[in-house]
Amino acid sequence: MESTDIASSIPSWLNLDLFDKAIQSYESDAQAKVTNFDIKSATQPGENFASAVFRAIVKYTSKHQQDEKELSVIIKTQPFNVDQLGSGMDHMKDTTLFKNEIAAYTEVLMKIQELISSVGYEDIMCPKLIYQTMTPKPVIMLEDVKAIGYDTLITTAHDDFEVSKMIFKRLAKFHAASFYLEDEKVCMERPRDSKQSWEWFISVMLAVSTEPQLKYCTLCFVAVFVIKIDAAAFDFTIFSMDSVVAIFTANFDIFLNYISEWEGYEEFIEPIKNFRTVYAEKCQKSTKPNTGAGAFNVLNHGDFHLKNVLYKINKEDGKIEDFVALDYQICVYGSPAIDFAYAFFNFTSDNNRFDRYDEILFIYHKQFVEALKKFGYLKQPPSLLDLQIEILKNGHLQATNFMHMFPLSIMDLNDFKDDEMEPGFSGMMKKAYKNENYKKILKRNLKRFLNNGFFG
Repeated sequence: MESTDIASSIPSWLNLDLFDKAIQSYESDAQAKVTNFDIKSATQPGENFASAVFRAIVKYTSKHQQDEKELSVIIKTQPFNVDQLGSGMDHMKDTTLFKNEIAAYTEVLMKIQELISSVGYEDIMCPKLIYQTMTPKPVIMLEDVKAIGYDTLITTAHDDFEVSKMIFKRLAKFHAASFYLEDEKVCMERPRDSKQSWEWFISVMLAVSTEPQLKYCTLCFVAVFVIKIDAAAFDFTIFSMDSVVAIFTANFDIFLNYISEWEGYEEFIEPIKNFRTVYAEKCQKSTKPNTGAGAFNVLNHGDFHLKNVLYKINKEDGKIEDFVALDYQICVYGSPAIDFAYAFFNFTSDNNRFDRYDEILFIYHKQFVEALKKFGYLKQPPSLLDLQIEILKNGHLQATNFMHMFPLSIMDLNDFKDDEMEPGFSGMMKKAYKNENYKKILKRNLKRFLNNGFFG
């Protein structure tokens, strides 16, 4: 049933039995039956090192519809051979990232999406979870968002500030939902059974009488479903991985070699040399949750860059209508500065980032507070000043991202030759640092990092 030309590269357990179970779960129909499926790899070599990714077109029958249905899905599994890890990534056989993404989808993301939708927001926070199992191997099966119009990858920062605003507002809603669900510490999920639902409603009303923060629950019986999440469990950071730190440290050496040869970069050399010795410790500390009264923590996407976003384009005018974020494998609970370190560079043009920096923070914060109010949050939310402090005190995250992740985000993998895909990304980084699109904004951003103490 699967495509025969690539069958040898597909694990045997990605078979009819697995798809039957997935569709039966998705349709809530034990009699649903897969009639055909076509499966192929969904990534290029070097694109994904935390999981092996496949795309499948599944045809099936169900009691809910007489005609045969078709569903396009993305299947993510643990890397099962070196080819799926990408060139030079043998050291990434650690499955922590994949397990992190499983936990994100099964424990948090769907609850965040429920909360977002319950208050009238139409934002799609992530692809829909179709199925997840740990047997015979860990697998996540997601809706293929390309099949519903999210089919465009854009690898340049947006000159259109309206698009940047849309992205930062979406980020604010996502952060606000996790902030609210983690902070409320209550769990009252409404049962589907009508009798149990009534008993549940009585328990909610009793809770409201003793917990003032739950008063909003009386607004709509159907919509009440405050679900506790344990976002704090997402404490993994790539800066705790010796292999990643080794790669970044080697990249620093490449970067320093280049700017030592380029005219006009003399003032940055010593500060960056010093930063090279402390960045890992600083970044690891910044990816841990804030503590104390009024701590500002959210669930961060953790890898919020250009290649982890797909856009829906209006076919008539060519403008961006919507977007969806992918790959939640590095989700981490902590300061919102973590996602800002990516978003600042990937989703705003250089000019807008410099000229409208304060406006971006204001737009995000206004949406963050509005979302919290819609969710029923009655406490004092973090202030705009709190946000500004978070961004400033964790500025080294921006500097690190700009010198290590961002150069690759704006490169097309097809531009790399095989001999440039050498172990540890060094070949790719050598080319990425010399990319003219990167070099033309390099000095201006290094100057900002220096002046703001981000190298300190």
